[in-house]
Amino acid sequence: MNILYLTHSQVPSASANSIQVMQMCQAFKFEHQVTLLARNAPGDPRCVSEIYEYYGISRPFNIIFPWGVRFKLLGSIAGYVFLFKMLVLKKPELCFGRHLKSVVLAGRMGFPIIYEAHEVPKSQAEKILIRNIYSSRHFAGMVFISSMLQENYLNIFPDLPLNKVMVAHDGIDLEHVSRISPETLSNIAGRPDAFKVGYVGGLKPEKGIGLILSIAGMMPGMEFHLVGGNNDELNFWRKQAESMSNVFFYGQVSPESAIKYQKAFNVLLAPYEQASWDKRKGHLETVRDKNRIIGNSPLKFFEYMACAKPILTSDIPISREIFIHEHDALLLDPENPEKWVNYLNTLHDNPELAQKLSANARQKAREYTWEKRAQKIITYFCR
Repeated sequence: MNILYLTHSQVPSASANSIQVMQMCQAFKFEHQVTLLARNAPGDPRCVSEIYEYYGISRPFNIIFPWGVRFKLLGSIAGYVFLFKMLVLKKPELCFGRHLKSVVLAGRMGFPIIYEAHEVPKSQAEKILIRNIYSSRHFAGMVFISSMLQENYLNIFPDLPLNKVMVAHDGIDLEHVSRISPETLSNIAGRPDAFKVGYVGGLKPEKGIGLILSIAGMMPGMEFHLVGGNNDELNFWRKQAESMSNVFFYGQVSPESAIKYQKAFNVLLAPYEQASWDKRKGHLETVRDKNRIIGNSPLKFFEYMACAKPILTSDIPISREIFIHEHDALLLDPENPEKWVNYLNTLHDNPELAQKLSANARQKAREYTWEKRAQKIITYFCR
């Protein structure tokens, strides 16, 4: 099948969305012809072969950057004109994507469309576009990356046809992860013999960064290493942790380096909280946000599992979709940092428990390969 993948993700980028897009294109390429239309990074000199290497892609597919630096936004008229021409030229048998307007255009031009939803619509305009997608006679299906997200969509769109929706959590390239060795890392801070607690991902408040710092303040004998985040986020959290000698920040790294760090730590955290940024005073502050509930399928879950490390995550609905408490992860109350402290001490003192959690998590990761995900989607919607 000739598949055209439509996205607004920037390639290359360390963002989870660009990693997911590249890995899904590679997974589709296992049995199909694939062309990816994506945003390029302005001023990035890397050629396509270097981009494959950056993401660990071993099964190359076609990548097209139609808007270049000048037309870097997919919403530009030039971008849509190019997409129109590509649809006419490529004549794809399936348009798969996570960019609403592009999927709508493909459907209106008569091409079969599958839309992959990663979050609930944020505006009335987005709701109109989504209705346009599933009302099209060329609508093949809609993929949700969590059961919670699918339930939210069905509440918003009760006429969404149930026979054309499915849940497919994110995945992992186990072979690629297995080939990566942490031994080439040269900049891990702290003491070589310290018990290292790691976090890899964005530094938004809902990711539980405040909780990590609270835990670190109660455990001066352990080290806490946070990998990821933009400059504004790093500056904010470094200021919060400036009195803590056991907390280290590394900023954004490549996807391969992110895996290296995960493999180098003793324990991995995914502590989601109901919190968000408050920018009303002209600078970053954090506030409690009871409406902030993680409903997507965090890519770090699957990376953590593949790296075979003990995982501590918040006991929230999306975590319960993936993990079983005390079998392949520890699901803990994000409102109770003392519980996290107790379990970290337990893992430090009980290597048998740590090994059991690690082994079971790695085994479960086999259920979530990108190839299985792609095959599941195509089999269900294109049968």
